[in-house]
Amino acid sequence: MKYIFVGGSGRSGTTLVQKTLIIHSKIAGTGEFEYLEHLLTLYKTMYDQIIINEKQKNFYSPSQLKDYWRIFLENLFSNIYEEKEGAIYFSEKSPNNIYVAQTSLDLIPDSKFIFVYRDGRDVVSSFKQVNIRYKKEKKKTPLKFISLLKSMGWINSFTIYSDLSNNPLYSERIYAIRYEDLVTKPNDELKK
Repeated sequence: MKYIFVGGSGRSGTTLVQKTLIIHSKIAGTGEFEYLEHLLTLYKTMYDQIIINEKQKNFYSPSQLKDYWRIFLENLFSNIYEEKEGAIYFSEKSPNNIYVAQTSLDLIPDSKFIFVYRDGRDVVSSFKQVNIRYKKEKKKTPLKFISLLKSMGWINSFTIYSDLSNNPLYSERIYAIRYEDLVTKPNDELKK
């Protein structure tokens, strides 16, 4: 199983990219898996502990840990992957994947990462619309300052993307898709 990870800031179009990808006959996937960021953060913590904590070396080596986690992820996603006959790739999408993009690329050497971005003003506006929708439905807004927090997330996602795309270890495996281009020129963007 080969992996494609999709991420970016929230409300940037990651869902549209994922839906577009999994239409392809060789790409399996589904909606958002909310725990990948947490799982890869745990993996990174365990990996880093090998270097600084001698006790951990009794349990696993760096290469063993990588193998264990690769097998774990493959088993975790196998039911979705195996449902699509002829699939070669498994695509996993969550906006927060951007925060573990380097870890996912390090863990799975033949994986690809697609960074989805959108005009920041539209991202903030979209989050404001979510707040308005919650108020109309008389529901509590998830976060009081959601627009400010998500704006900061938008900036952070670009910083992470920039660092990865400028690093020769990752530059050939990370791709950027601008939401507005995907919507206005889908054929051009899909060819990329």
